[in-house]
Amino acid sequence: MARKVAAVRPPRRGSDALERARIAAILLLGQGLGRGSQAIYSVIMVRELSKAGYGDMATVLASCGVLVAVGDLGFSRLIIRDAARAHDRTMLAREMLRVRAGGVLVVVGLLALAGVAGAVPGGELLGLAGAFYLFAEGLSYGYEAAAAGVERPSRFAAVQGVGGVAVAVAAVAVLSQDHVTPAGAAFGLASASAVKALAHWALWRWRGALGPSRRLRDLPVRQWLRDALPFLALMVLAAVYYRAGILILHLSRGSEETAPYAAAMRVFDGVVVLGGVVFAAVSPALSRMHRERPNDLWRVWRRMIAVFACGVVPAAVTLMLVGEQFARVVFGPRYAVSAGDVLTALAPGMALAILQQISASVVFMSDDRGAVLRLTAFNVSVLFALLVVLTNTSGAHGAAVAMSAAELLSFTTFSLLVWLRHGRGVVAPA
Repeated sequence: MARKVAAVRPPRRGSDALERARIAAILLLGQGLGRGSQAIYSVIMVRELSKAGYGDMATVLASCGVLVAVGDLGFSRLIIRDAARAHDRTMLAREMLRVRAGGVLVVVGLLALAGVAGAVPGGELLGLAGAFYLFAEGLSYGYEAAAAGVERPSRFAAVQGVGGVAVAVAAVAVLSQDHVTPAGAAFGLASASAVKALAHWALWRWRGALGPSRRLRDLPVRQWLRDALPFLALMVLAAVYYRAGILILHLSRGSEETAPYAAAMRVFDGVVVLGGVVFAAVSPALSRMHRERPNDLWRVWRRMIAVFACGVVPAAVTLMLVGEQFARVVFGPRYAVSAGDVLTALAPGMALAILQQISASVVFMSDDRGAVLRLTAFNVSVLFALLVVLTNTSGAHGAAVAMSAAELLSFTTFSLLVWLRHGRGVVAPA
């Protein structure tokens, strides 16, 4: 007698959305513990350091942010994309992490040499602190991407909690010194990042995720590098995009003019982190959707944009109205007017940055990134032109206006690309 085979029920429409929401909530908790603690640390340093000292430290850390993207080799995005499709996600993630570590070490060495040679704002010691921060944060960032790629957000959140405690300890240690210096503040932040990276490694090892794998020479390194190259270019362009204002301001107006803009950008960074949580939460599902259900992408994108717009637009309007009061409470009286003015101009860009990450998550997970790369390069070029003109004429306020204008351009162009690829000719279900 033939055995009856149970029918396989298709997943309910809401089940995947609920799972994405659960992952997003856990990732958001982790980012709040990790990146949130770093943001609080930076706010404390804004109050403790002179404007020139904070401007120098912010410039070095902004440079490190760009170098983290260079050392990543594009593998963080590649891990998220390919792990979602792999049979053994953990094995693929750890093998990619081994290759990625080499890129991190190379750029760390370059920054350390620049610090020793005196080519870093603030001197050799701040340059070495930046190299230490780059090493620790670069390794940690790879583990974070791997946790998202294998869809184990609880690992990520647990380690970010450890990182948050380490940041708190570092803040106490730095503030206990008689005189807080930019190098000391940077070393404190770098030490906390090192603790977080070590915790990531220990957790993966404890969970058996760092066991034996193929020898390095047996890995498809060249293929991975080719596949990751568009991601690398996009990540570097994105890193430059969000830090260009600090770097150009420092070159054109000096450390003191950079400080209020850099302080206000810490709020913008928090918004970008929230967008990154959205990206990491939905990208694995979107990667599979590109292969299995491409006709659903337009409907899913529109729904996400509508839901998030209901939250971010009122928040941006509120920030525009209370920018000076917000800056006074968070950064202190020294920055109330200057940073408040910058926050008011940045507020529209913050709302658009969240919505832009939704479009990016749809586009980046496709297997054709040539148009995305050209589009991103165009947007970054426009931002650079706006920054050069507006920082020379209006300083920090001009840089903030340039940032919001560039976010509007970026959101518009990426939304148009989503429509051209997935919405044109697609009839919405009744």
